[in-house]
Amino acid sequence: MQASPASGPLLLVTERLSDRLALRLGAQIESGQLAPGDRLPTEQQLATAHGVSRTVVREAMHQLKSRALVVARQGSGVFVAPKPVNQPLAFDPSVLESVQAVVHVVEVRRVLEGEIAALAAERATRAQIAELRRALKAIDAAAAAGHDGVAEDLSFHRVIGESTGNPQFPLLL
Repeated sequence: MQASPASGPLLLVTERLSDRLALRLGAQIESGQLAPGDRLPTEQQLATAHGVSRTVVREAMHQLKSRALVVARQGSGVFVAPKPVNQPLAFDPSVLESVQAVVHVVEVRRVLEGEIAALAAERATRAQIAELRRALKAIDAAAAAGHDGVAEDLSFHRVIGESTGNPQFPLLL
């Protein structure tokens, strides 16, 4: 397969049902069809409505949580998250359709992450260091269990950003 030099070779990605459901629900949230604060239907209701298993729904919810589109409240359900005021460098994985696009995102993150990590190392409190250790253990546990660890990785990077003391950095990672 030939690809133009500007776009790079295309990535071959197999779409899973959970990915499709997450995209569908994410589009409803981003379009305003599901508004901030709205309670999502139960796992069973979503599974029935979309003709998928509850496991597929759980995986889709996990993706939406990792993108900060929904929040789970113990005993209350899953709700559409408040719209963030600013997400200047939030990368939408659905636009990463070529190797070159992925490389561009990785380059940006590499430049930012080094400096942010240096500031976090200088400024982190003991509590934040303990939270970073817990986040690293969660990444290891996810990998050992055969999970992708995306949510754990996002949590780890969020703690690094928060450890800088600058409220803008968690928005970038």
